[in-house]
Amino acid sequence: MLRSISLLLPLCSALLSTAQLVNPGFEEWSDASGVNEPVGWTTFNSLGDIFGVTFAEQGQPGAVGNSFLRMTANDLDEGSPLSSIVVCGNADEGHDGFPWTTRPGTFRGQHRFYPQGDDEAQIIVAFYRWDVATQAREGLGGGYLSTDVNTPNWTAFNVPITFYAEGIPDTVSISFISGGGETPQAGTIFDVDDIGFDGEFTGIAEQEMASVLRVSPSPTVDRLWWSRDGVSDASTWQVCDLQGRTVAQGNAVGAHGSVDVSTLAQGGYVLRLVTSSGVPTAARFVKD
Repeated sequence: MLRSISLLLPLCSALLSTAQLVNPGFEEWSDASGVNEPVGWTTFNSLGDIFGVTFAEQGQPGAVGNSFLRMTANDLDEGSPLSSIVVCGNADEGHDGFPWTTRPGTFRGQHRFYPQGDDEAQIIVAFYRWDVATQAREGLGGGYLSTDVNTPNWTAFNVPITFYAEGIPDTVSISFISGGGETPQAGTIFDVDDIGFDGEFTGIAEQEMASVLRVSPSPTVDRLWWSRDGVSDASTWQVCDLQGRTVAQGNAVGAHGSVDVSTLAQGGYVLRLVTSSGVPTAARFVKD
């Protein structure tokens, strides 16, 4: 089953300025650090080299082009499995992330997945900007996809991106995880190729979107009521925490309704509704 939610990851973005994905087809690899790694991406291969295992390798041929990224969860020692995680940028130097200055609607690519047991593969995307006034990173939005389904053939994936704050990002963080279940299983394999972004949310569209969805009360204790102006068709809804995890979801019909939030922990959340025609709406609220 595929599950799409918003999620954030930490990253450093103050030194990044232009927008592009580096090595999106995983065609370029280098052994400059003593282990083979995809150019522009950070892996666990340096750690794996100590234990005689490889967490990320160059597969051939690719879904598109000559190469693809293959990630394998491994045992560092007998009974000590570790996920394979690949992050864009140079995380070893504190610069994980690529420069990015648009607000896309979808992150897409090709994947194959060979799980061990009920293990999972995960894709995490997060957008940030550097706030000069506070000298801190500000999260603007992101997306998350997880699968536990054996997928032996190249299959397209699409990760919807949700922006919960205004502003233009300066950095995107992309992470792929093989062995993302509660307990990683050695031998779980996740292949990725031909990644990119599609669509774009504009500032005007988001202002219109924000004016459509209203929620109350906020803070709330047990139930959140919502209403939409000029929208009455069926929708799906998700409640996400500010770390991007989906904590509740369901279906909605009409211009107003409510969501039971009584079991949620105290804190901030985002309610997101998407109509059957694909029109998104979102609003923040606080749970007491």
